[in-house]
Amino acid sequence: MNAQPSDAMMATDALQPARAGNLVQFRMGYGLHLDLGTPDEFEVTIEQPLSVASATREWRGDPVSVESAAVLIPMLYSTVEHIAVGDRGDLSLVLGESRIRVEPHPDFEAWQARSRSGLLIVCLPGGGISIWMPGG
Repeated sequence: MNAQPSDAMMATDALQPARAGNLVQFRMGYGLHLDLGTPDEFEVTIEQPLSVASATREWRGDPVSVESAAVLIPMLYSTVEHIAVGDRGDLSLVLGESRIRVEPHPDFEAWQARSRSGLLIVCLPGGGISIWMPGG
């Protein structure tokens, strides 16, 4: 019996090209937008509270805030060392020495990741994910 890969495994695999890039900019508006400078131009949008941890700081809060900007500025131009999606739909992103984590929200989409080629991964309300592959 062949085990089928989970949605989280498929999403993590689809996001691996983002590891070729850096955090080139972030924007705040309707959510926090992280632009990962890769050939496929990945963007991660965070719409729910996030956690940031580094060797010197731990912070959790609203993605669109002055405090969020303060913890993200030191990460600019950091290399994407790790990006993964957990079975519950949580997103883990390591930029240099800092880790960003976004957990699912019970009522809203917590985050989404997209690429220029057409990949779209959405964390569904209550957990879990939905994946749209390029050309699919």
